[in-house]
Amino acid sequence: MSYWGEKSSATTAWTAPQGQTVRSTQAGTGSGRITSLLTDGGGPVPAGTSPGVTATADAASLRATMWSLVLAPAG
Repeated sequence: MSYWGEKSSATTAWTAPQGQTVRSTQAGTGSGRITSLLTDGGGPVPAGTSPGVTATADAASLRATMWSLVLAPAG
């Protein structure tokens, strides 16, 4: 699961990484709004290292964050 967030009045949309399933997109309102994108691989991931993923916002910003989580299956 990967999350991207950006505080910018210019950003209105994100392009998700290829092969990722979009789970949520949000866009605030006002001049300092935060837009975000949440994706995952859409299924189980094999153990070991996975390649990085990159999303692209439709505007540049100096106030952005990104993080990824690895979740273990229940049980």
